[in-house]
Amino acid sequence: MSDADLLPDVHWGNADTPLPDWREDEIEDIDPDDEELAETPPDVIDMLGFDPLDEDDPEDDTGARVDSTQSDARTDAVGDPVRAAGVLLINHADDGERVLFVRHAERGTWEFPGGGIEVGETAEEAATREVSEEIGATPYGRLSLLMRDRLTGVDYSTFIGRTSSMIEPNLSDELTDWQWAKPNEPPEPLHPGARLSLARLGMNELDLARAIAGGTMSSPQQYENLWLFALRVTGTGVSYRPELEEYVWRDPSIYLNADFLARSNGLAVIWQHPEGDELNQTEFENRIIGAIMLPYLFTDEVWGVAKIYDQNAAQMMLDHGLSTSPAVIFRDPSVNETRKLAGNKTLLIEGEPSLLDHLAICELGVWDKGGEATGVAVGEPEMADQETETPEARADSVAVRDPLDDLLDAFNAFTARVDRFEDQLPN
Repeated sequence: MSDADLLPDVHWGNADTPLPDWREDEIEDIDPDDEELAETPPDVIDMLGFDPLDEDDPEDDTGARVDSTQSDARTDAVGDPVRAAGVLLINHADDGERVLFVRHAERGTWEFPGGGIEVGETAEEAATREVSEEIGATPYGRLSLLMRDRLTGVDYSTFIGRTSSMIEPNLSDELTDWQWAKPNEPPEPLHPGARLSLARLGMNELDLARAIAGGTMSSPQQYENLWLFALRVTGTGVSYRPELEEYVWRDPSIYLNADFLARSNGLAVIWQHPEGDELNQTEFENRIIGAIMLPYLFTDEVWGVAKIYDQNAAQMMLDHGLSTSPAVIFRDPSVNETRKLAGNKTLLIEGEPSLLDHLAICELGVWDKGGEATGVAVGEPEMADQETETPEARADSVAVRDPLDDLLDAFNAFTARVDRFEDQLPN
């Protein structure tokens, strides 16, 4: 992604996905002399969950219906959280690694030396200063970022630092005790943030993606040469395209299943939609920033943890409220149905797409439903409503499966195809 493609020079559109020609033709083919509907058909009301003719139905100023029951869990809005940083100090002893733990006087928990970031400081500068102030020593070499999270409303950056020996700290008044311990044998009671950092130490990229999908770590997380972001692949149910005065319906049964999750795996994540509806080699080379590595279900939406390799794009996604827009292709227009509604509005009932082409990073999409951008999760962990879904239940939808189950499913699908083929053979 070139500097010229960064956000300030971008003119965003309102549509979720650039509309294929067939869809525009379908809308134009509606006879303008058709009598306007006096009432909404009952099956459409059942599908939408509301009556577009009902004047009491809540709409925002763009005409998009406001769903008062929709969870705000994906906005991840935390305002301006307190920023802090600390250092996980490691010494490579003869019998294995040791980590320095200090006990906080007020909280009584064991944690890593650290504290608040002052105005004008970077997180790394604050972490270095706090270590010096709290234990009277500094690590050698440059610190490396282990993780950044907002688990308790604090924007906390944990760095890894190295020491040549298990130093004896000169504790500040904020601390009461210290201890060098193995990472897997920490002292108790351990601060939750320190426990999370220790768990992060042993994670590979798949472990970390599962933690993000399961809601135990926030999105995004930096890992080696890439970032892991939670991105919405698509919503389901009803939404509204105000520029077309069109409701769009995506049947949850088409998207909220294992097959669609498998189709989403490896989905190209690009910077804005290409000029056409599909990626070609040139557009792919110019726009690709990453790919979905772990698709999962969240309430009535399909999400995925993406590997984002483009550092400029990752920074833009961190700094700006951005969203996502899926490009789905329908080779056979007959799988879709366009219905005319009252008020010169239409309802597009989508069938099953023949291709999930790409996922574009954009400013707003249809599945933001007229509200703030929510397709790119940045901030607190993506926790569902505690009364309706627990992190454990959500983690189950990530489909951490026994390989034997996958093999059996593949075999059953194969035999089913063979059976259908034999049924079509002449006797």
